[in-house]
Parts: sequence; structure tokens; C-alpha cells
Amino acid sequence: MENPELELELIRRAQQGDLRAYGALVKRYEERMFYTAYRILHQREDAEDCLQETFLRVWDRLRELSDVRAFQLWVYRILSNQALDILRRRERQREGLESYGSEVLHLARVSSPASPRELLRRSREVERIERAIEELPPRQKLVFVLRHFQGLKLTEIAEVLNSPLGTVKATLHNALQKLQGSLIGSGEVDERARR
Repeated sequence: MENPELELELIRRAQQGDLRAYGALVKRYEERMFYTAYRILHQREDAEDCLQETFLRVWDRLRELSDVRAFQLWVYRILSNQALDILRRRERQREGLESYGSEVLHLARVSSPASPRELLRRSREVERIERAIEELPPRQKLVFVLRHFQGLKLTEIAEVLNSPLGTVKATLHNALQKLQGSLIGSGEVDERARR
């Protein structure tokens, strides 16, 4: 975050009940937190609900935060727990996951002009990767997103999830193994389908 001293001051003021200071904190974090929730949940409405519930819980519990320097990780922990709750609820209800079509294409970064065929190939590749991530178990998906999309260190993820570092490393390793297996397997299927 830019200007960490200002952020610490905003946190302290928010802890004393200053809604404007809390609003400024929400503005600083909402985009990154939404992106994280969306990467985990893959549904805009669920990500918005997760974000809203996260910020409500942060406000309710903000006075309990003793180390204001740990605010960011603390917020990620609350968001992660909210996202896991939503994923577990989905599993219990056995609802199918909605695809998010055009938004997947938006995630593909095209660095140079490409032919329509190349754009189609890239979009299919992105869709395969997104499907593989979506198929990960909730905890693995959460660790993967926090590490590879939010850039958190493994020690930070361990703190966010309140888990031993070794468990986080094993979870990430298992996620990467599953992704690799899924992508290699689906790549072979795609190749056979093109022949």
C-alpha cells in the first residue's frame, strides 16, 4: 500500500468508530479483495457477497485487532474464510458452477495483435486453465489463488489460514500436481479431438 503511515492512522481511527476512515480503508482494499474472491469463487455475485460480508465482519471485529500492522493479512483471513464457506455451501447444495464466458477472455492478456485463430487458441487455453483451477478442492484453490494471483508468501498464507507452513506447502504442491495432471490430460484430449 502506498503511504503505510496513513493506512495505520486510518485503521486506528476506524477502530475508534470513525466510519469515514473505515470507508477509506475499504476503498484501498476493495478492488484487490474482490479480485481474490472472484478468482476463488468464479461467480461475480458470490464474490460481491463474499466481499460485502468480509467488510462487515472486519468492521464488527476491528476493535479486536491488536496489531494494526497485521491488518492486511487479517482481512485476507476473513475473506478466505468467507470464500471457503461459500465453496462448502456450493458443494453441499451440489449446484453446478456457472461459466463466466466473456470474463475469461478478458483475463487473457494479448500482448500483440494476433490472428483470429491465435486469439481462439489462447482463449481455449485460458478456459482449460480456468476449468482446471475451478476443479481444485476448496482449500487447494484458496492457497493457489493467494499464492499465484495475490502474490502472498507462503508464510503469509500460513498466517492467513492459521495453518502450519508445512501444511500450506503441501497443499500448494498438491494443487500444482492436480493442475498439471488436469492440464496434461485435457491437452491430450484436445489434441486427439483436433485430429
